[in-house]
Amino acid sequence: LNGCTNAKVVALNRKIAGIVSRRKSTGDRVVLVNQYGALNYPEDMTPKNGKLIHPNQGGYDKMARAWLRAIQDSGVLR
Repeated sequence: LNGCTNAKVVALNRKIAGIVSRRKSTGDRVVLVNQYGALNYPEDMTPKNGKLIHPNQGGYDKMARAWLRAIQDSGVLR
């Protein structure tokens, strides 16, 4: 990830966190999972056309574990 792209991803993630926070404050049952922090870059990414856009299988496995952990911890599923 280059610096510009990384900064845009971080900014977007902050906006998403704000949206989720507002929705939770109105009683919505939503779960936010930090997939950005779940991966190691560039090890968990697959190069395509010289860019690291999609996770490799190890990255997808880490993302699945992050989702499962967040859903279990949230208490949303009972």
